[in-house]
Amino acid sequence: MRCSASSRARRSPLLEIASIDECYVDFSNYIIEHNIHPYKLAKIIQNDVLNTLKLKCSIGIAPNKFMAKMASDMKKPMGITILNKSNYKQLLWPLDVSEMFGIGKKTAPKLKEMGILTIGDVANYDNYNKLRQIIGKNALLLYRKANGIDISKVNTEKNELKSVGNSTTLQYNTNDIETIYETLRILCSKVSFRAKKRNLIGNSISITIKYSRFESVTRQTPLIDYINEYEIILSTAKYLFDKNYSGKPLRLIGVSLNNVINRSSYKKQVSLFDKNIEKNKIKTTEAVINKINSENKYHLTTASALLNKSKNKYRKE
Repeated sequence: MRCSASSRARRSPLLEIASIDECYVDFSNYIIEHNIHPYKLAKIIQNDVLNTLKLKCSIGIAPNKFMAKMASDMKKPMGITILNKSNYKQLLWPLDVSEMFGIGKKTAPKLKEMGILTIGDVANYDNYNKLRQIIGKNALLLYRKANGIDISKVNTEKNELKSVGNSTTLQYNTNDIETIYETLRILCSKVSFRAKKRNLIGNSISITIKYSRFESVTRQTPLIDYINEYEIILSTAKYLFDKNYSGKPLRLIGVSLNNVINRSSYKKQVSLFDKNIEKNKIKTTEAVINKINSENKYHLTTASALLNKSKNKYRKE
């Protein structure tokens, strides 16, 4: 079953995080032990998420991960879809090939040029040689998935997030700098809070600036240390924003802390490679920012000072 990551809870330990808001969960044992229909269980989970987090989620129920993923995308944002051996040909095969999980935007047009237009065409062995010409060694994997076969198991070892990010679509497109800075502050605060809550630290900050549906910019910069402090996240995000913002009205803005690891793992790595690092430990946000500046030739400062300086700059302009 594929569903919202926040619904993993108490019913099964067999969970694999697929993204920041999606996961695969194997409920087989729970369903057998409690003699409950999968659809009924999905409905309970869906309502739990809605009542607890005020979020809608779609759920896919299937005998394997590929079919569960495809099912979860069929009835958004609050649907439940069951895919199984008896109905996957009817529901999956007519879909456009671009909708198949595992086929990217660049690959789909190439397949269509070869006459592979639908998922059913991928499943047709007569097209296998064409599929292999374009996909290469992964052709067999996609052919099997299109025929409802996916032997990959729920991988509980993939549950560490690689990044912690937040983005928001603005209520209306704006280039009002104070509104944008306030939004940036809120996003960075959320990123820091979520990272600290999960005891995660990261060594890279990225921002996404979206002007329209078709025009966006993503920029990233590495840090010389692993952090999760709000001031450093905001200062770095603000630096990236000022360096890359064109001045046009924004539709969306996002901030992400990347390459995250658990803080306990970082301490173990440090103790292995530098026994004396604690002697030189940076104890203040200002010192961390100064060190980042000196080693990367940046001009970062604390978030509060930077925001005040930038607001005055734009007022003058």
